[in-house]
Amino acid sequence: YTPGKPEGDVKGFIDFVLSDEGQRIVKKKEFVPVRSLS
Repeated sequence: YTPGKPEGDVKGFIDFVLSDEGQRIVKKKEFVPVRSLS
């Protein structure tokens, strides 16, 4: 949780996790991806 919009390193981390590469890692580690990967 962050008050307001994320900035700096937090925003960078969130952007990475939500990216295609980040979502592939999430799925590979057997977590549930945020969106379906085609």
